[in-house]
Amino acid sequence: QRLITKVLNKLTKISWVADAQVVANDFYNETAIKTDKTILNGIDFKQFVCGDEPNARKELHLPQDINLIGCSARLEPGK
Repeated sequence: QRLITKVLNKLTKISWVADAQVVANDFYNETAIKTDKTILNGIDFKQFVCGDEPNARKELHLPQDINLIGCSARLEPGK
């Protein structure tokens, strides 16, 4: 796999993107290829604004009187 990755890197204009600095470092250590960009995992909460919470709970059939905790993730086998 490392050989194929190195060959693809030489023959194409692939942009290598990592999702964490540790991933970029590991990728470099395994392939001697530097990533073009690192996009950190997580959610930039500055991009979102508060909405009408009571109405959202009503529309989603969620209770109004308890605290809720949410999670956004890619669910797939092996994770």
